[in-house]
Amino acid sequence: MNELPSYVVKVSYHPDPIADDMVTIGIVAFSHNGIRFRFLREWRLLREFGREPVDYIQRWMRRFDQRLRGSSLMVEARPDDLEYFRRLYRETQLNAIQFSEPHPVFLELDKAFDLYSDRFLRLDQPIVESASVDEFEERTTKTDVVEKGRLALSDVLIRRLNTPEAGKLVQKRFISQGSVTHQFDLAVARTRALAGAFVVSFDRRSGIHEISTERNSALFGIEDLRKRGSSIPISIVAVLPSEQAGLADARRQLLYRELVTASERVGFSLYDENRLDSWADNTTSRIPDEELFRALEP
Repeated sequence: MNELPSYVVKVSYHPDPIADDMVTIGIVAFSHNGIRFRFLREWRLLREFGREPVDYIQRWMRRFDQRLRGSSLMVEARPDDLEYFRRLYRETQLNAIQFSEPHPVFLELDKAFDLYSDRFLRLDQPIVESASVDEFEERTTKTDVVEKGRLALSDVLIRRLNTPEAGKLVQKRFISQGSVTHQFDLAVARTRALAGAFVVSFDRRSGIHEISTERNSALFGIEDLRKRGSSIPISIVAVLPSEQAGLADARRQLLYRELVTASERVGFSLYDENRLDSWADNTTSRIPDEELFRALEP
């Protein structure tokens, strides 16, 4: 057991501060070793939950993120870290965004952060992840990969069909029907999918529970669609796990290796974020020209 605790803070969104309705939108964990933080970005669900625009929440997340990155908590241990953090969130708190009291957890910082992130952050996509004392670099996110994949598919289709209209066949969050509905992160589609892809992030900003759920959902979607007779090209694009040696990183690496094995068993194409051009070429090459031109018809 650690002699010094880590502290965990839940950040929650209360559209009506007087009512009890709330949703956890962030986790902050800190200790003498540094700080970890993650906020969720699922604006559609937050808008539906709060029945109000959420632009101010986006601005608040950016501002709070900047304050955390600029704080001395990021670069040194402080004897008054707990009070410093309390003052920091008092200065940035909004009526609709509230912080729990820092809760002491006698675990290493990474373990405490993963435990509480997996437990409380259950929306789709994390927006901002952790920074540590000795590591803070730009990382590729699932959102980045989806957008880069969209552009790669559009570019290939526009060149192949020789019309800018072909780019409109690339859709994000396209629903396809098996025994239940499945949502492709990217699809070549009009009224039905001609090809589809799930994007699964094994990045450090994604919690273990979230990765496992997202991966298993993609695998179930592929198997279900195949059982229902779908023969369209279906693939998974992975945001690769970190190669560092931490416990959480090792678990992410194991989940990724299991996906590699599943691709051979189930029979789908698996690509990583560094092979998007190859993925776009191979995916579109498996769609007949006549189906593409038919999809472009009014």
